[in-house]
Amino acid sequence: IYPENGKTHQELLKNADAAMYKAKENGRNTYSFYTKTMTQKAHERVMQETKLRESMKNNDFTVYYQPLMNINTHEVIGYEALLRCIDADDSVMYPDNFISIIEQTGLIIDIGKKILEKVFLQAVSWKRMNIEYEKISINISAKQLKDPEFFPFIEALFQRTKCDPDWIEFEIIESFIIDDIVEAINVLEKIHTLGINISLDDFGTGYSSLSYLKKLPISKLKIDKSFIDDIPFDENDKIITKTIINLANDMNIAVLAEGVETIEQEKFLIENGCSLAQGYLYDEPLSVDDINKKWNAI
Repeated sequence: IYPENGKTHQELLKNADAAMYKAKENGRNTYSFYTKTMTQKAHERVMQETKLRESMKNNDFTVYYQPLMNINTHEVIGYEALLRCIDADDSVMYPDNFISIIEQTGLIIDIGKKILEKVFLQAVSWKRMNIEYEKISINISAKQLKDPEFFPFIEALFQRTKCDPDWIEFEIIESFIIDDIVEAINVLEKIHTLGINISLDDFGTGYSSLSYLKKLPISKLKIDKSFIDDIPFDENDKIITKTIINLANDMNIAVLAEGVETIEQEKFLIENGCSLAQGYLYDEPLSVDDINKKWNAI
């Protein structure tokens, strides 16, 4: 609005642009009035993006691995690969602070390729070291799946690293499927054809029809942490979690609970037929060195 938000056409257009991006962040099909905080946020975003580009050049992105547990036997049955950014002074940046930026800027494509190569090579290394696991799961973004180079890259990576597809599991968020079910079926069938298992992450948060489950080659559902946090105190979360477990078991799909932190949560899951979980009750995400030391100590 002139003149509060600018007295020149350049200033008005710049601030209108900031308001437009705010409207997009709020889900599109809406509007937003410019505020001064938008300029500050835009500046912070540019600074963050610059730092992330430097981190990519400096190879600061690495992978930590959180154990996936069989909670009936308390045995490690696999690992989830989790992205971390560790800079020169050893400060750690977690995905919540940068994942949306690397998605929106497209940096996820190049970063994702480097991370996939690290995980495939680590999978091979652990097999050679007789470190036991069934699968290592990797989060794959919608942006990566829509990249025309993604599948040729994956096929070449399996050949180059000698990693067996049976050792790898791709985690796909539910919203990717909801956005375009036809495209999702096509993409997930390609993944399945490569011999890679598919896990549906954040299940239950997408507010979608369940009919897609019978159409897709999904081998595992992951119950979102938000449903586990307040168990056993929140009756609605207990009902939702029970329903997801029963649904998965009836469809012969494995089910894993995320974010398990208490014995009470574990007991609830076992009593209701869920045998797989991950969370701080068992272990935090670990560096490769930490995992190697644990296995050497056994």
